[in-house]
Formats: sequence, C-alpha cells, structure tokens
Amino acid sequence: MGQIEGHRELLQIQERYLASNPQNREHMNVAKLARGMIKEHIALLDDIQKKMG
Repeated sequence: MGQIEGHRELLQIQERYLASNPQNREHMNVAKLARGMIKEHIALLDDIQKKMG
C-alpha cells in the first residue's frame, strides 16, 4: 500500500527535524503534533490493510 510507505517517509522527515534540535519551540510543537498524527494514520492504514487481507 503506497499510502503506508508515504506516511513512513513523512514520519522519518519529522523525526529528523525533531532530532536536529531547532531553537523555535513553536516549530517543534508543530513537528511533534504532525508526528503523532502520522503515527495514527500509519496505525489506521495498517489496520485497513490487515482487514483487506
């Protein structure tokens, strides 16, 4: 499923950004929020894929 791969790539981008230790707290909070949403989407896509068999 291409959507899962795309979400995993986005997650890696967010993780790299968070690891880069930017000074802007607002940017960090947005990146953390995005990371959480991406993880939720990956879990949902995994569940859908399992149900489709």
